[in-house]
Amino acid sequence: MSMDNVIEKIRIALCDNTEPYLYSGEELYAILELAAANYSKYKPAKKKGTIYVELGKSEYSLPNDFQTWIGGLENYDIFDGIVDLGFSPMQSFEIKFSYLATRTPEEIPTVDLPLLVDYTFYFIIDGAIKETSDISALKLGKGLQIQFSNINELNKAAERRLKGFNDKLMGSFGGWV
Repeated sequence: MSMDNVIEKIRIALCDNTEPYLYSGEELYAILELAAANYSKYKPAKKKGTIYVELGKSEYSLPNDFQTWIGGLENYDIFDGIVDLGFSPMQSFEIKFSYLATRTPEEIPTVDLPLLVDYTFYFIIDGAIKETSDISALKLGKGLQIQFSNINELNKAAERRLKGFNDKLMGSFGGWV
């Protein structure tokens, strides 16, 4: 499923599926990136990286998607996305490492893409509900309207979607009884 299909499903859930759209594709994609980052807290991608060490340079930036290392960086200090070799190298060499990474929306397995739809629905509805504290009604899309009379119903629907997102990612924990 492409990101265009995922955005289309979000628009359908929000009743925002006819032009002009209330939310641009870029706005929805930005929320999908946030959803993917939250997804990655529980199911990060495993990636490999290489640091090309240069003569006299002791600090190197890690990839932007870096969460934590798995192997290869044991002998170095890491702080705030920077690897500090702890010495000034006298020659060039490579450091190969593996790490856990934050996924982009495109890197989420197809089977889990509905979770991104749920998270995005929750995010938008939750934000809209917070805004309704100052106004009597807020229209989302062409058919989803938030009023004081239905705010609890929409809030529960949004919370169910967030709960489903979290439950699926954290899985069930159990033990011997």
